[in-house]
Amino acid sequence: MDLRSCKLRWAAGHVRAVVVDAGGERGRDLEGAAAARVLAAAEPLRVALAAGADALSIDVGDRVVRASVPGVRADGARFVALEAEVREVARAILNELLPSRAADEPATPSDPAFWSMIWQTGRDGWELGRAAPPLARWVAAHPARRARALVVGCGRGHEVRMLAQAVAAEVVVGVDFAPEAIEAARALTADGTEAAAGAGAAGAGAAGAGAAAGSRIEFRQADVFTLAAAPERYDLALEHTCFCAIAPERRAEYARVMQAVLVPGGRLVGLFWQHGRAGGPPFSVTRDEVEQLFVAAGFAVAGVEKAPDSVASRAGQEWLIELVRE
Repeated sequence: MDLRSCKLRWAAGHVRAVVVDAGGERGRDLEGAAAARVLAAAEPLRVALAAGADALSIDVGDRVVRASVPGVRADGARFVALEAEVREVARAILNELLPSRAADEPATPSDPAFWSMIWQTGRDGWELGRAAPPLARWVAAHPARRARALVVGCGRGHEVRMLAQAVAAEVVVGVDFAPEAIEAARALTADGTEAAAGAGAAGAGAAGAGAAAGSRIEFRQADVFTLAAAPERYDLALEHTCFCAIAPERRAEYARVMQAVLVPGGRLVGLFWQHGRAGGPPFSVTRDEVEQLFVAAGFAVAGVEKAPDSVASRAGQEWLIELVRE
């Protein structure tokens, strides 16, 4: 779920948020205890911007915070300086809107039933309604066409369609553990471009676009750890919220699988979330851990940056890392 904007009103005890997820963009209202928790999380932002303000509005797209005090706002460099405070507001809002974890949830993310329950209970909080902006930016900046591309943990297939629309590969394969994810991805992929499922259903808005001419999309339900046994090899792989979703003790195994599925010189481009909280999924990861695990698995680090264009709830916490299979 992605926060687009919000209005925080302390005296009224009210929060109005505009969010986007699999259902599209819509407004949501929080009152009572839920609003109180969000307003408490927003207090550091209010103090930093205008302690006497009764209301704040945040526009994530325009990257601006406005206070009810005339002339008080934060944009440009000042907005960047407050991104941690904005991030906590966004997280507090999303925490109130996402369903709670089920009591009978399977204990391990290595169990396919774990992810099926996540999908069935609507707790797919990673859903942004679009490709992750840092990955879309990387693809736009690296237009070289590949023969085959892979998206692991593809979810509803936004990164798959983004690659295909950019004609970044002749074949783009999306793989996910959950059959519910693959069903949703196929439903959103239009124009009969999904080879495995036949003609896709009409999509919803921008998310429903299929492949550009000259590209083909395939979606497959599979355990990512079994991919090395399949015959296909890829020139490019994208990763977003997959590494942080697997059990941490399997991360070295995951790195070896990715090395096996890429051709020599193939690239893995990942967005890795260093949120610093205990538990998961998503499990926190550090830049150093990513580099060490993948170098040990036979990769060279080709590029690292703290992503400047992460969504609000992950701002300042995501590493965009480009790795080359040796």
